[in-house]
Amino acid sequence: MTTCTVGLGWRPDPDAPLDLDLSATLVGDGGAVLAIVDRDSLTAPGLSHSGNDATGAGEGDDEAVTVRPAELGAEVAAVVFSVTNRVANDFAGLREAYCRVREGRRETHRGDLADPAHPVLQSPREYDGRSSGFVYGRLERDGEGWRFVPVEHRGNGDPRNAADMLAEIAALSGQGG
Repeated sequence: MTTCTVGLGWRPDPDAPLDLDLSATLVGDGGAVLAIVDRDSLTAPGLSHSGNDATGAGEGDDEAVTVRPAELGAEVAAVVFSVTNRVANDFAGLREAYCRVREGRRETHRGDLADPAHPVLQSPREYDGRSSGFVYGRLERDGEGWRFVPVEHRGNGDPRNAADMLAEIAALSGQGG
């Protein structure tokens, strides 16, 4: 794999506030957080974020993170991708929402986030059944290369960005955090 892009696209319900943000967290052995790339910090070695889209208007990916695995340091064991809703404490207003993974131009994984059966929108949690964040998946080392592993885990509580989900991101990184 020479490049991998994780894209997020959505069309909000006009009556439901949404500002979805895609983030990528570089994780080392043992779940140590090395860096976060998001709407506020667009680059890290081997990663670049397309920038913030607060509306979901238009076609295609509204936000994307491109990973260049050859530029990731040896200390990076995984790249964990998360999505948060900055302005509401759930994802109830989603429509035509997805996350997808592309290797080069080929789409290799796609999750329909607006599907009521999607894990992000079901499985009520013990707090009140709402969450404003979830971990979509991770890119992890696989021998000499990298592979994408879907996670699709709802976050606890009301995270507004990846920094609010660091304990869950570390635990779901596959690195024993």
